[in-house]
Amino acid sequence: ITGGGDGRMVGGMGILQLLSPHQSNLVPILGKRTGWDETFCKRDECAGLENDWVTITGSNGEYPFEILPKCASYLQVKLRRVTDGGDHDVAICEVVGTGVWDDGLQSVVWLDNNVGSDSDNNNNPSTAPLDPSSVLYTGQLREEGII
Repeated sequence: ITGGGDGRMVGGMGILQLLSPHQSNLVPILGKRTGWDETFCKRDECAGLENDWVTITGSNGEYPFEILPKCASYLQVKLRRVTDGGDHDVAICEVVGTGVWDDGLQSVVWLDNNVGSDSDNNNNPSTAPLDPSSVLYTGQLREEGII
């Protein structure tokens, strides 16, 4: 989950990014280290692999968020609580917005939908199933020896 300039949640809000298959090389950077490590900057490491982050506005026009462009989808989340997960903390979040990358705008287009609503979900692109050609799944990461 990314947030403001330091990658942390802003005002209890953050952006969960569902990576695309072409972004598999970023998993060791994004998933193997904590965002709280002040000696390691995920944004700079991604830029070193030609994946510069961009700044966008959240789904309700609030908060600047730094994200990776061209992800399969984006979920804006609101932190509800944190619970002990043993050797790590578990964040319980509410999804408050869904979006997709728009190459023309070079930004996320937030979809006008009622997150969590069952009405008209069959015609809503944010709830359509995504296949391995458009979304990075663990099967690909295993095949590539990343996990």
